[in-house]
Amino acid sequence: MKIISTRSDLSVNSEEAILKGLSTDGGLFVFEQNRPIIFHNSLSSLSYQDLTLKIMTTLFEDYDEHVLKNIVYEAYGSKNFPDGVVKLESFDECAYLELYHGPTFSFKDLALSILPLLMKEAKRDNEIHKKTVILTATSGDTGSAALSGFGQDEDTVVFVLYPRDGISKFQELQMNGYQSSNLRIFGIDGNFDDCQNIVKKLFKDLKPRNITIGSANSINIGRLVPQIVYYFYSYFELRKTGKIQDKEYINVCVPTGNFGNIYAAYLAREFGLPIAKLIVASNKNNVLTDLFETGIYNSKREFSITHSPSMDILISSNVERYIFDLLNQDVDRVSHLMEQFTETGNIYIEEFKKQIDFTAGYASEEETLQEIKRVFETRNYLIDPHTAVASFVNQQYQKTTGDTKFTLIVSTASPFKFSESIQEALRINKGSNLLENIDTIGTFSHTKIDKRMIDILSNDNKRRVLAKETAYDELKRMIGEIDG
Repeated sequence: MKIISTRSDLSVNSEEAILKGLSTDGGLFVFEQNRPIIFHNSLSSLSYQDLTLKIMTTLFEDYDEHVLKNIVYEAYGSKNFPDGVVKLESFDECAYLELYHGPTFSFKDLALSILPLLMKEAKRDNEIHKKTVILTATSGDTGSAALSGFGQDEDTVVFVLYPRDGISKFQELQMNGYQSSNLRIFGIDGNFDDCQNIVKKLFKDLKPRNITIGSANSINIGRLVPQIVYYFYSYFELRKTGKIQDKEYINVCVPTGNFGNIYAAYLAREFGLPIAKLIVASNKNNVLTDLFETGIYNSKREFSITHSPSMDILISSNVERYIFDLLNQDVDRVSHLMEQFTETGNIYIEEFKKQIDFTAGYASEEETLQEIKRVFETRNYLIDPHTAVASFVNQQYQKTTGDTKFTLIVSTASPFKFSESIQEALRINKGSNLLENIDTIGTFSHTKIDKRMIDILSNDNKRRVLAKETAYDELKRMIGEIDG
């Protein structure tokens, strides 16, 4: 399928898009507007792996199908997903889609188990023999998933930037346990947007000679396509279990900061999946709620560190992809608006007030903790703070609108990654260390702890910190040394 840029008439094939990550004009790669209907009853009997293969061969046409099959089965094998790729926890009016059963216990694993293999194959097909440098900013979970996914490739060096004081203790320990000469992790004295801006500037300014530069962030279209699959799979599973009927429309509620995961749900609907309303769930950093309600996209606002750190974002990169569609793929207008946003941090897009694809809401810190408590007490089910944000927003949406369609609530991370928040929400006494706290939560909630978590907790926290004012220059120097 044709892949184009949001900011010019540039067109590339899927291998080029995956290798580049970001378009040379500063835009993001998207699928052309003439999108095929993929949804069909014949897909309902497929395994998760075969469904992934079907969707990927449709959208990534220049990859050999046999090669894609090997990639999919390697990525989603028992080594990475010993208990299955995804799980659904269903109740009367909703189901929680658990996407955290991979090696780093977050939804990022589903894309970042595949993306490194797609990149490696694209390099082979295009006879690229240079070392690859992957630049990644993370608000918590992307970093670990990228390090896990790319860590086995000796021809790849990964740089991960994260906000030093803006992620959970488990997330930081998990990431820094990967620290090595080829896997370089840096805490930045700033927030996620500072990390993301440094990465974007490096992409723009670097002129590599002996290396290639790639991205593991959701700006890479190779991240989006694997995420489309679990919306299809969930729909078929809900139908098999009788939660919904054939061709019945559902709502989907997604906790999101960078807009990638819910944009994948939007694409799933574009490809025919019966989704009625896409519900954008934000935390206290509710820039997306304001955008969808008022048409004002404003990043010049107070930034908050919250219980749901992966959503502590004020610049939602993937929203440009939806803006592109909303403005009828007017590349000149999109380019002008995004340049204006880069310069001022504030733009107005009237079309957002008229669109009917999405609705948006947010949860305060107190509401997030209360929702963890409510779901546990009423459903005997433990959710993490990001999932709690979505669960709360969905509750409020249903109360406000009276829309009682069955809702798929996306559960993006294991609750054990956020033990501090779980203990506060459920009033569980804190122990002397992280392992003791996680064990206590497991016992209290009768929830099984993945044994791989215990291994992570034995890691040394080899923290390396860069000041945001000097990080760009230092990273540019390090990459220059690799480039020779």
